[in-house]
Amino acid sequence: MKKLLSVVLGTVLVASALPFAACTDRPAASAEDGWENQTGTLSILSSNPEFNDVMADIIDDFEKENSGIIVNFEAVPTAQYANLLNSRFNADDVDIFAHQPASNLGNATNMERNQPLTSDNPEYKFNITDNISQVYIDECSYDGTMYIAPASVGQNVVFYKKDFMTQYFNDTGKSIPKTWDEFIALLDYMKADGKYITYGGKDLWPFAMIAAQFEATIVRPEISNLFKEVAVNDLKFAENEYTIEMFEKLSQLMNQSNGYFRPNSTGFEYSAAPGSFITDPNAAFTIDGSWSLKQMRDADPSVEIGVFLLPGNDDASKNVNYPGKVASGWAVGKSSQNKALAKKFLEYFYSDEVYSYYCEQLYVQSVKDTVSVDDPVLEELSTVPTIITIDNRIVAKMPYDTYMKETVGPGFYNGTLTVADALKEIDSKIAADEPLWSKEVESFLIKCGD
Repeated sequence: MKKLLSVVLGTVLVASALPFAACTDRPAASAEDGWENQTGTLSILSSNPEFNDVMADIIDDFEKENSGIIVNFEAVPTAQYANLLNSRFNADDVDIFAHQPASNLGNATNMERNQPLTSDNPEYKFNITDNISQVYIDECSYDGTMYIAPASVGQNVVFYKKDFMTQYFNDTGKSIPKTWDEFIALLDYMKADGKYITYGGKDLWPFAMIAAQFEATIVRPEISNLFKEVAVNDLKFAENEYTIEMFEKLSQLMNQSNGYFRPNSTGFEYSAAPGSFITDPNAAFTIDGSWSLKQMRDADPSVEIGVFLLPGNDDASKNVNYPGKVASGWAVGKSSQNKALAKKFLEYFYSDEVYSYYCEQLYVQSVKDTVSVDDPVLEELSTVPTIITIDNRIVAKMPYDTYMKETVGPGFYNGTLTVADALKEIDSKIAADEPLWSKEVESFLIKCGD
């Protein structure tokens, strides 16, 4: 793998779970077809062109070791990815494609389109799961069958600048906050020092990365599957003490009148936030996903940073799990006529040497216990348990996620939405939209193992 040592750094792959147009007048794809070809051309589709350099090197070495196999890697911007997949699936021309695991993995489209990666038949089994943590395999599986190969982990964390935290430690005698009160004390110190949290709120969805840490520390220790309680046992957000506490603390943190976030955060684009956190001398923290680490390192690798979990609970013993998800993965088209080639490539990709190179170049958290990345932030993250966030474990058609991002986040920031009104509206929307999402309940609970 000599060439792998000199490649230009790439960036992290973030793919989307996408709907696909239906095919008509065509026999249903079979998981048992397409295993005959042992040589030929394999196609790989991705949604991130900046991923090209790393994949180009991996592919180059794979082709050298596998004479007779040519790999075509095609990447387009995320906005164009759905159209690319639609056209390829309609033409039965999909081998390997980027696919982010999501709670709707069990829906009809994905079950029809994705090749099962696990099988009792050794010929059809993709031998890629050795040393991959079970929690990530489960997130990529439905009813015991894996349909997506997890490629990286994303965790929601608080990033901090070490020089600021050292100053805080020296001035106050305190340490990394372990409880909600300790966290607020740190933020009050930060504000008095003229600094703030960098937050790219213009894109709306980053609010989910903040909410997830409250759900993980306040709600999850008491309610292991909030969705199940809502869907099956009729839990009401406005009546549950843990969801009420979660939203009250969210509102306290977000309200701009408290002065914790950078001015005009709702007008600041998320794409600029990671780099700005590093280069802005007034930025002490940012609340983000671990996938932004590479952008931070690229902005200025000399700036020393660390991470901690936002401690939403007053009980330190419950502030222990980072909320996260499988941030990227690979799937194989069930209609592929090159399944044997896809199997060979993915087994090569998940070998420790190749996969280690992939993670190191992209600064992503490994899904394998045997692969670690030589970066202090990722090393720290690898030692902390990760749980799947509610936005990944909730049915896509359920209105909670959209309402949280589009209304609750901006409303709490601007001070125009009360906690009581937010909770009441969430309960109302869930009840009103039940015909849309209740159909998904059974498959979702199967996926969650409930």
